[in-house]
Amino acid sequence: MEQKNYTHVRLLLGYQRIEDPKLIAAINYLYAAWDLFNNVCLASMKLIEKKKIGSRYIRKYETPQTPCQRLIDSPHVDEAKKTFLTELKCNTNPFSLKRQIDHHQHQILAKLR
Repeated sequence: MEQKNYTHVRLLLGYQRIEDPKLIAAINYLYAAWDLFNNVCLASMKLIEKKKIGSRYIRKYETPQTPCQRLIDSPHVDEAKKTFLTELKCNTNPFSLKRQIDHHQHQILAKLR
């Protein structure tokens, strides 16, 4: 988790120390919504191959996919989970989810000031 501190913690809540125990529930809800947004809505490219030619690296990537779509396409996941993930993907509205994330983020940061 330490490798993802910037993208998963610092971009959401900043660098200040949060010691108020009353904010734990709000922060957990924010993390849950952010996790859903990242895994269902945001595509990323997965590295397939990396070659060094001289002093340069040549990288080849897969087509961009969301982590949810990678699980749906995987042969190692059973059909019940694939059905659940497909329904989750179809029922998730990225715009309303992002509005919820922004709303909770502003509420938490307002209480810190």
